[in-house]
Amino acid sequence: MYRAIRSNLAIVIAFLALFVAMGGASHAADAVAVITGRDVKDSSLTSADVKNGSLLKADFKAGQLPRGLQGAAGAPGTRGPAGDRGPAGAGDPASFYDRAQSDARFLGIAAKAADSDTVDGRDASSFGGRPQTSTAGFTELSQYSSCDVGSVTPTVTVDVGPSGLVAVYAEAVVRTGTLTNSIDVFLYEATDSPSCGDQILRSTADTNVVRRTGPGLTSGTVVHGSWLIFRATPGVRTYKLVYGAQPNYTATTTLPSLDKQFLAVLPL
Repeated sequence: MYRAIRSNLAIVIAFLALFVAMGGASHAADAVAVITGRDVKDSSLTSADVKNGSLLKADFKAGQLPRGLQGAAGAPGTRGPAGDRGPAGAGDPASFYDRAQSDARFLGIAAKAADSDTVDGRDASSFGGRPQTSTAGFTELSQYSSCDVGSVTPTVTVDVGPSGLVAVYAEAVVRTGTLTNSIDVFLYEATDSPSCGDQILRSTADTNVVRRTGPGLTSGTVVHGSWLIFRATPGVRTYKLVYGAQPNYTATTTLPSLDKQFLAVLPL
């Protein structure tokens, strides 16, 4: 009987060893491998307990990972195709003229404005660039003349601009005659040169001599003349030549005379 019990115990131990060999150890290993958060003490794991490179972005809460530096701008993409053309906008009829209104408001291609020859209401010819001129023929003076206009005299009307300056040129064939010692020519303008005006020419010759204006020469010159500059009051001004003669009481033959008179005035 003792042998029987001993034999049965050996069989039980053999079966128990076989059970452990076949599955008992694996069940024990599975029990150790399954570890949850409840099995880990708070703040007990350190960097040494985590495998390098094993954690992912998803393993961290939002905002825990620092934002990286902005990368370089990428190359521009290719231009996309043009979009479809939009519908035409609606015009405001109040912003446009009809044909009749347009013709009345604007000049035609070959049309000319009614005031195209004026500048600020003044005749364009009165402004610098084109002098106004006048001529006169033969005129004979009395033996004694003072501010005499003679029978004919050149006269020029201009519109003086804001500069208040005019250029004047004059010439004439002058002869004193035997009844006078000299003949003088003056530039007369009622506002700026009243009375006899400003002397611009003189002759003492008893023969026909062409006298021309020259700067600083009250007698003028017999060679090439030039312009004289005068101050003038802006506005419409009329200039003309007037004459004076110094008598010769010992002679009784010919009177003083002028011929081929020329006057030019240029507003500056």
